[in-house]
Amino acid sequence: MVISTDITLTARTEAGVVLNMDAGGTNYVLAYHDGTNIHLVKVLNGVYQTESINTAVTYAAGATLRVAKNGTTYHLIYNGTEVTGSPKTISDAGI
Repeated sequence: MVISTDITLTARTEAGVVLNMDAGGTNYVLAYHDGTNIHLVKVLNGVYQTESINTAVTYAAGATLRVAKNGTTYHLIYNGTEVTGSPKTISDAGI
């Protein structure tokens, strides 16, 4: 599975994608850029867990944020380059 979006931020905002959300909306994986760093984080029972990826990546207006998932392995790609620390394994029940 591959999910992607082109990101354009305004000051002090975040933008990205949510994937693998359960029916209750409390378990999911979130990938986003905050203008300074790229993040990949899992949310369990509505609570943000320790981030799998939190890496400084230069923001570029309109650049594509892509998550490629194969089984429980997540690759995070921004502006055509795989992000440092990627891939990550997320295998929690409900995600």
